[in-house]
Amino acid sequence: MKAVTDIFEGRERPVKWQTIPHPDGTTICFENSGQVCLLREETIASFADTGQPCFVRLKFDWPSAQSGVSKEHQFAFVTWHGDAGAAYMKEVGPRWLEAVKLDKPQPFHGYLHPYRVDLYEGPKALTNLKERFYFTCLPLEVASFKDEQLKLEWLAKNCVANLLEREAKQRHAKAKQLEAEQLKGTPAHLPHEDTDVDHYENWRQAVVKLLCKKWPNLCAAMKAFGPANTGQDKQKVLSAFIADYRTIFGEPPDVKKEDAAELWKDDYYVDLMNKAVNAGGLPVDKMLWQLAIGWLAKGYYRMNEKQLEEAFNRDWDYQPGQHKGNTLAKYARDRIGLLFALKRGRPEKPNSLPPG
Repeated sequence: MKAVTDIFEGRERPVKWQTIPHPDGTTICFENSGQVCLLREETIASFADTGQPCFVRLKFDWPSAQSGVSKEHQFAFVTWHGDAGAAYMKEVGPRWLEAVKLDKPQPFHGYLHPYRVDLYEGPKALTNLKERFYFTCLPLEVASFKDEQLKLEWLAKNCVANLLEREAKQRHAKAKQLEAEQLKGTPAHLPHEDTDVDHYENWRQAVVKLLCKKWPNLCAAMKAFGPANTGQDKQKVLSAFIADYRTIFGEPPDVKKEDAAELWKDDYYVDLMNKAVNAGGLPVDKMLWQLAIGWLAKGYYRMNEKQLEEAFNRDWDYQPGQHKGNTLAKYARDRIGLLFALKRGRPEKPNSLPPG
């Protein structure tokens, strides 16, 4: 892996990265607090032209202090190329940097590191510490600063923040490249179709509707109580998620203990769970879900009935002919709301993708 980091006044020097393996997982103990976390990754950055160490970078994995889904999570339906589902996430707060000069330089790999920059996510708490950068020295232009605070600001802003921004841009560019490669195989519309046809938007809308059928209580709760701002509304959304999860997977998800204790006192939750336990079968037939998920990712939208029958049964390990092409096509159109990209008014033949 190679990266470039600004050194001073616009000058740049290539930096080489050397990752130090920790196959068994190395634990880090923070002496002042006694707290322990896992060292996920350790990297040495050296200047490519001289081999001189620049900094050591540590990435941490903290054990979850509060395991399980909770009412503090935000719920949403998400779609991506080749799949979709219900997701939950929790706001962790902004990322920010803190630079310090150590009273006692930290030794790493034969060098002393007198400067450190910490990367936090959310409020300043040890368990929110995500990365640490230890620096062996400063460029001469920066080391000559008389104000120590200016040196620290330079490390945080011109070095670490600059590096993180570059990495974020690289990840974004890689994601865009992957998206572009996917679109080559599954274009939003084919040459014979109107330019306003958008199979991706059609697929997204159809799959979100299917998700609402698969997660009916969560869909209704998000509409009725979202965005959930009060504790009561948050609890109702959580209740709906748990009930649907129980119906789909046969058992409830892991729930934060404090929330679980409150839920069993809530009649709304108890009623939903009783219905979930007594629900018969999945809300959405597995075959319909497979058809929807493969519509773009597997190119079903460009197939005639014969091709669709062969591909679908093969892709999902069904017996040949187990699901008939005309039935699959009818379900796709009428029950899911998906559009085919076949030419109208002509016998159904394979559609050729545009050159390139």
